[in-house]
Amino acid sequence: MENMPNNHQSLEELPDDKEINSNSEYGEQFLNMTEAEARAVAAADNRPVRVVRRDGSSMIVTMDLIPGRLNLSIEDGIVTGVKEESPVTS
Repeated sequence: MENMPNNHQSLEELPDDKEINSNSEYGEQFLNMTEAEARAVAAADNRPVRVVRRDGSSMIVTMDLIPGRLNLSIEDGIVTGVKEESPVTS
């Protein structure tokens, strides 16, 4: 259900279609990766991932907070934005 388009404004501020951003140093490494590459890197680090925006459409997502989860914005199969929930500090 998390990958269904949502025409309503999300509660979380999402990047504009052309803006590339991240809210954590860890998240920056995912920018410009393919979705598959980003999922593989996150899985290797035991980080949950979900797509919150795909090709300009916000997705329906749950409101639960999972520290360290990566919320990805994808445009044409490429990660253009990453928001880390309660960024994990080391």
